[in-house]
Amino acid sequence: GGNGLIPATQFDVTMMNNRVLGTTQPALYRPRISEILTEAGAAISVNYNPPECTQGSGGNITNADAPTNTMTCYPAYWAPPNQLNSMDWFNYYTVSQVETSDETGAGSVPQVTDYTYPPSGVAWHYDQSLAESSKYRTWDEYRGYLTVETTTGQAPDPVTETVNWYLRGMDGDNNGSGGTRSVSVKDSLGDSYTDSNFLDGKVLETQTYNQAGGSPDVQTVNGPWTYNSTGSMTPPPGTGLKAMSSFMLAQARTRTMRLLASGSWQTSTDTSYYNGNGLIAAADEAPA
Repeated sequence: GGNGLIPATQFDVTMMNNRVLGTTQPALYRPRISEILTEAGAAISVNYNPPECTQGSGGNITNADAPTNTMTCYPAYWAPPNQLNSMDWFNYYTVSQVETSDETGAGSVPQVTDYTYPPSGVAWHYDQSLAESSKYRTWDEYRGYLTVETTTGQAPDPVTETVNWYLRGMDGDNNGSGGTRSVSVKDSLGDSYTDSNFLDGKVLETQTYNQAGGSPDVQTVNGPWTYNSTGSMTPPPGTGLKAMSSFMLAQARTRTMRLLASGSWQTSTDTSYYNGNGLIAAADEAPA
């Protein structure tokens, strides 16, 4: 039976308040994906962490907190109806769990993935938009978490765990006091890296655990990287921004450490060399 057509992929949404509670302005609801029904018969459900912030009387965030805010909310200027531009706070929702279930009737066990974020919180970078006036510029660029822990599976089945460390490009950011921040990040081997703006989003290190709550048996450390500057520009007057530069990757190193049955670690180092077009021109692999 059937007409041979593949079922359409369906997206279900949940309306969630973008505006941090405590303002005199009305709520601002926007849709976020809560479930995806795929053409192959899977149901992917997404759960989100609740908002962390409240503003106004008795709230835990004020405009003065913008330069040092690490919670899942951010300030932004906007113009409410019939009002001048003013700063308000808006929620940023993080995913807590993704569950993939079998809707075909085959009886496959659901796959559950949980995400855990560190108490050090979110990095928010000063707005770098070239079109923004300096008087409406604030710390509203999401730069993520230093680490994210991911566990996959459900007991009694095996539960796997990985932890990723990220660079967030926070060195040189406006500190809110007329100066800039100096930010560096260390990997588990003790090497320190300047958290340069152009490194935002780079995975510094990945640790794979033998089981959730256990100990790492594979560690991958990326870096250091070598970049060549490819250009620079002075932002338009009135933006309040400093000179900006662009970079292209020239050399990258990855060290992979595996725990052997003997209890010792085996290390291999891979180095990639890039040409002027950003393509790999040569690669070296050096076992320990």
